[in-house]
Amino acid sequence: MRITAVDGRDSVGWLTRKLVVGEITFTSTQDLIDGVKAKAKKNRLSELHIFDHGTSHSFQLGDDWIRMSNYEEYWNEFMDLGDLFRENGFMVLHNCSVGNAEELIKEVASLMGVTIYASRKLGSFVPWVRLSRVHMHNPVSGGDTVGNPFSALSSGEWTRFDANLEPVHDVTVPSHHRVTKQQEWDADPANWMFQPKF
Repeated sequence: MRITAVDGRDSVGWLTRKLVVGEITFTSTQDLIDGVKAKAKKNRLSELHIFDHGTSHSFQLGDDWIRMSNYEEYWNEFMDLGDLFRENGFMVLHNCSVGNAEELIKEVASLMGVTIYASRKLGSFVPWVRLSRVHMHNPVSGGDTVGNPFSALSSGEWTRFDANLEPVHDVTVPSHHRVTKQQEWDADPANWMFQPKF
């Protein structure tokens, strides 16, 4: 099961909620865990995508800023979250620049016992919502062109963190399934001349 979790308190969360299907919102680390448990029910997670703010030294989960100086305060929460994943499940942090906080993300991956993919760039959430095939209608020829100009999860700007291993840079984030509102919208030929839908 894949779950997308979005900080529900600001404009980044508002924009992401407009473009991602089936998301949950959260306002703190504990709220994130409670929301994931409620959505997953008895299912194990294959993927958890988190959209919130980040820096090259920390990442935000609602009202909580996680950094090297305080991550130990969240040990129980991270271990509880890690218990919700199936074997080979992973978490993706779309938080800006957090993939540069290598020591921190490596510690969190070890606590959770889960692989974490973390973005190393600013605004990593923007191309994610445009991963679907883009349909362009050519009114002259009457034909359609299909392309994929954005592929954020394979852009090489991601770092993979595995428990007790060194980080691996420039990786592609795998996905068991990707469903966005943009993809649903793209599937309707009536919408092909207009892009994107907000």
